[in-house]
Amino acid sequence: MPSPASPAAVPSAARGTPDRTPGRERRHDVDLLRVLCTAAVVLVHASAAFIDAGHRTTGVLGDTAGRFAVPVFFAMAGWAALSGAPVDDESRLLSRLGRILRPMAVWTALYLLCAYVTGASGADTGEEAARALLGSVEAAFHLWYLYAYVPLLLLLGVLVLVVRRRTLPRRSLALLVALAVAPALAGDVREITGWALPGWGWSVPLSTVVYAVAGAALLAAPRLG
Repeated sequence: MPSPASPAAVPSAARGTPDRTPGRERRHDVDLLRVLCTAAVVLVHASAAFIDAGHRTTGVLGDTAGRFAVPVFFAMAGWAALSGAPVDDESRLLSRLGRILRPMAVWTALYLLCAYVTGASGADTGEEAARALLGSVEAAFHLWYLYAYVPLLLLLGVLVLVVRRRTLPRRSLALLVALAVAPALAGDVREITGWALPGWGWSVPLSTVVYAVAGAALLAAPRLG
């Protein structure tokens, strides 16, 4: 039986280690930001109901007050990926992405099922499912954030592994390249075949990268006091 410090025991222990760094300081300010941003997202969605009900001024004010939430969520994601909890290896990066994609797939399926049961337009065909796979789903339109969040985490994780860890994450890099070329490839297929392919929603807008890098810089800066 190998000893706890033997090379044979280390990989096994590493595979079972949770995705966190022992002894890392708890950032209560980041926790508070998450709570505030979550409340702000609820406010934005509630404001739409006020606008639909004819209370336009109240709805617009509420919508405007909560618009900071999504940029701050991207900023916190950048801090976590680049400074707060950067990945150590490719398996950790893929595991982190999987923990987001699995519940995302479940909720998307539930939204599609709900749309089918309620008789929403187009829900009785496979078109909505294709839109969900390509990231342009209508039945779960409010999951749009994740279609930008997942590629952003993938991009930042690959950068950390290549620049900081000096490793080449082949699978993650191939996936990142696939996400990058897919919109152009889909456009070419649409042009050549005339097929009405759904739009491609998996992308990393420049604004999210800016929010992520700025968030990493601000949240990692020395705190007063």
